[in-house]
Amino acid sequence: MDVLLPIFQLLYFVAHFLASLALSVLDTFHLLHRVFLQVSAVLRGGDLPVLRIQADAAQLKKIPQHLGLVCIGKQVYQISNLANVITWAVGYGVRYVSLYDMHGALKRQRLVILQHLEEMCADINYTVITHNNEANQAKDIVENSRSGPHVIVNLLSLTDGKGSLAATARQLSSGTSKVNQELLESLKVTRGQPDPELVITIGEPISTMGFLPWQIRLSEFFAVPSLNRFEYGDFQTILRQYSKCEQRCGK
Repeated sequence: MDVLLPIFQLLYFVAHFLASLALSVLDTFHLLHRVFLQVSAVLRGGDLPVLRIQADAAQLKKIPQHLGLVCIGKQVYQISNLANVITWAVGYGVRYVSLYDMHGALKRQRLVILQHLEEMCADINYTVITHNNEANQAKDIVENSRSGPHVIVNLLSLTDGKGSLAATARQLSSGTSKVNQELLESLKVTRGQPDPELVITIGEPISTMGFLPWQIRLSEFFAVPSLNRFEYGDFQTILRQYSKCEQRCGK
């Protein structure tokens, strides 16, 4: 057994190295492919044609009004790719997009997100809302005024999901609050907006990471490993699969 142990350790090391190398090669391939598509778009004088996205959307039976994007780990720094997804979503007719990560990294990158939206979503009228439930502060709202389709982008973190739910539970247990319609509505951080019908988790491990627990009881979830390998065709496939989902709500 003592003789076999070093052999097993060596085999494990080699397998781990080969798997890491394969993932690195795959990431590099997708990055080069994305750069090629961007260069081709510039040479053609524009990004992905709006008419193509609208034609793809017309083939679907249903389209979500509210899309949730849960960013896990290093995916929170893929701001340019997130802006691409928002552009595709708006082309399909999505009117609310919630960007979420547990630790508030997206909120701290608010200015970077605004810059990318300004550069990449030139024909989109957007409103970016940074929620601040933890500090009990007013929402930070930034709007632009353009003639294109309007989308509301929510920047959310754990304190806007499980945090607010836990705080309300403590109030109820202490007897300082009573259960009523107003209290239930206050649990919805994005109140006034429809609940997310479609949520895409990006990164590993596959988890909701505490994303809006009060508002996802009917959400359809899809998982992708990385934004580096997430292209329009992948987004289109998810929308097609969502369109085919039949929710019976217990009936």
